[in-house]
Amino acid sequence: MKGTYEDFKIMDFKAGIISYFVLWSISAMFKGNQTDYIVSNSIFALFLFVVIYLILKKAAACPLRRAGNISSSVLGFFYSATLLFGRNIVMEDTLYINQIGSWIRVLGGTILFSACVRYLFFQLPLWMEKWKEIRFLSWLDTVKHPFLVDWILIFVAWIPLWILCFPGIYVIDSSWQIKWYQEGTLYTHHPLLHTLFLGWCVNDFPTPELGMMFYSLVQMLTLSFAFAFVCDFLRKLKQPQVVRRIVLFWFMFFTPNALMSFSATKDVFFTASFVVFLVLMARGIQDNQLLKNWKWIGGMLVSGFLVLALRSQSRYVLILTLLVGVVIWRKQLRRTMTLLFVGILVLFQIYNGPVTKALGGLPYDSIREMMSVPLMQMSRALIYSPDQLDKQLQEEIKSYIPTYEAYSMGPAISDDLKMHFNLEKFKENPLSFISLWVETGLRCPVNYVDAFCRLNVAAWYPDMYANDPGAYHPYFQLHSMPPEDYDWVPIHRMTPEIFQPIYNQLNRLIGNAEYQKIPLLGILFSAGASIWTLWFFFAYACSKKYWKLFPVFSVPVFMWLTILVAPIVVYRYMYPIMACLPVLWGMLFKTQKDEEANRQ
Repeated sequence: MKGTYEDFKIMDFKAGIISYFVLWSISAMFKGNQTDYIVSNSIFALFLFVVIYLILKKAAACPLRRAGNISSSVLGFFYSATLLFGRNIVMEDTLYINQIGSWIRVLGGTILFSACVRYLFFQLPLWMEKWKEIRFLSWLDTVKHPFLVDWILIFVAWIPLWILCFPGIYVIDSSWQIKWYQEGTLYTHHPLLHTLFLGWCVNDFPTPELGMMFYSLVQMLTLSFAFAFVCDFLRKLKQPQVVRRIVLFWFMFFTPNALMSFSATKDVFFTASFVVFLVLMARGIQDNQLLKNWKWIGGMLVSGFLVLALRSQSRYVLILTLLVGVVIWRKQLRRTMTLLFVGILVLFQIYNGPVTKALGGLPYDSIREMMSVPLMQMSRALIYSPDQLDKQLQEEIKSYIPTYEAYSMGPAISDDLKMHFNLEKFKENPLSFISLWVETGLRCPVNYVDAFCRLNVAAWYPDMYANDPGAYHPYFQLHSMPPEDYDWVPIHRMTPEIFQPIYNQLNRLIGNAEYQKIPLLGILFSAGASIWTLWFFFAYACSKKYWKLFPVFSVPVFMWLTILVAPIVVYRYMYPIMACLPVLWGMLFKTQKDEEANRQ
């Protein structure tokens, strides 16, 4: 027994040393200007040390297969790196990616987060079994039409907030769409179908307020339908009742869902189509009998077409997903899905060509949008490291980006740079610009990495502030925002006077981002936290070798990658990914249940 006791003491000593190293590492991940003192001279360091020690010991007792160990380690590294570098770029305006100390701290954080992930991977199946025994509002499963009941419950739950913001919320993009509709200049910079519908509502109804009310009702019905569709999907997968109720309540009472439902932005209709498409795709993968069902095929074609029509970069997402599917899928599933995806792409090309022209759509040069990242990188290099660039190189950059100095005021939004980008000079010789961009990057590589990450930090850093001080766009849209540079007849807010005090409180919590001060609750609003969840689900699928689910995960993952090169990251851009997380959860544990049944 003496040897066993000695071994135990040595193991505890090692765990203590590792725990101290982890504590030192994560102390640099806390937000604050005095990072060195946030934990080091705080009594909370003692509690953190004990918690870290217990987590490491618990995780060590959770055996996983090789795939689980690799997945948990990779995910732990991602969590650690995003926390440290996210904190650095927001608080210090640089990642410190070229400092060895940063990577040592990432290593320490990786140990902790890998242990957390490892423990969760091991415990989740056990928790799922226990959750099956919990009964919560069972009567919802006994009603005659549960899908219809869920749809009504979600829609009705949003009405009080809609009344506070009546007749709806419009953003700057919506204002331009209405202007284009009124003038007959239907630029395809924004989805033509959305521009036509929004313009018709606001311009052709007796009053703009009545038109906005109708628009809001249609959008609320559409989004609540999509969410009820998700609830129905989880019901058919026989997910634990408590899980389904949590998802239903999240759809009903999570404030951003209601706000988005009556915000006049293309991203809401896109989110509804995106979620429905993902559910149908998941159902087809789980049940091959559906591959011959014409209702399912029609639903895939319609929802897939809308996904492409309402967000242009979706075509790349669909093509990449198809490539993944061709490798993963087998026989009938591969054949049917390939035909469907190709059919969706063909439908979109027909719509994007002769149909768009027939509807009066005018081409819009998308080059400016594609230049967001390069323009931010070159501007940062010119401002932060002019000594690395000779005079000729500096003047060449300025000739393309005359407003490069705007980067100093808005490192998280590229609008001021791309709108004044010298497009004519670029078109004269695109290779010359590309050569300039590459040469500048070779001289200032750290600036390029910093500029890229500062632009999209809100898409991966869970502790990100809202509203981002590096951008002038609000994270959430609560107040309607007409543009200032053309005559505009505003759609008047018509909040009932009796509810004005409640609206003022809502404005304080949402408009001023006061919700961030509420522990734990504030995390739910974070787009970065949703991406952490997405990658957790994906890593769990990898640990279980659920290869057939990879194409389903590819859709939100590739969509996220397109957002990383967007001109700015706001809540509505990330909303489709956040809304589809319950679908991914359902797929994971339905697959696990099927495999367990097959082993029996």
